[in-house]
Amino acid sequence: MACAHHWRIGLALLIFAAFAAIGCGRQKVEQSPPQQAKPAGAPEIPSTQTPMSLPDTTCRPLSGSFGMSQQWNTGWIDLTTITNFQAGDRIRLKVAGAARRIVVRFLAQGASADSPAGVEGGIITVPPDGNVIVTLQQSYQTIKQISVHGGPNPWGIFPLGDGNGAVMLNSACLSRGLSPSHQ
Repeated sequence: MACAHHWRIGLALLIFAAFAAIGCGRQKVEQSPPQQAKPAGAPEIPSTQTPMSLPDTTCRPLSGSFGMSQQWNTGWIDLTTITNFQAGDRIRLKVAGAARRIVVRFLAQGASADSPAGVEGGIITVPPDGNVIVTLQQSYQTIKQISVHGGPNPWGIFPLGDGNGAVMLNSACLSRGLSPSHQ
């Protein structure tokens, strides 16, 4: 009789563990707001990026060394591995600091950090939560660094505003190959 009782307890624990694993494996996926229909043949013209929330489960963290410069009002990640990014990739950057508006640059291996080459998305407004999403409009090859630039006017060609402060990059992650309804 004691063996039958232990067997029932073991079965109950196994069932409980299975239900717990199923419940823990579910992830809440936020839907993006519905898109307004565009007329047929209308060109896709990117302006500034629109901040969106991405669940953590859809974004692969990019590894590297983070840095910042108060003098240049900028933050960056020097990527551990030279990386190729594809048009359509979505990069989520977690930023902090006094910048209300920023520009994001993808610096290729061998390129000068003094150049604005590789700026993607134009001027971006930083949302209150600091999560900036950039959807790449083109591919970027052999990227060694992703940087965010605040201050009043990076490179003298991006007027962000006189009161705009410095920005710091805290994390970066990549979403690739997901349809917009699953991001």
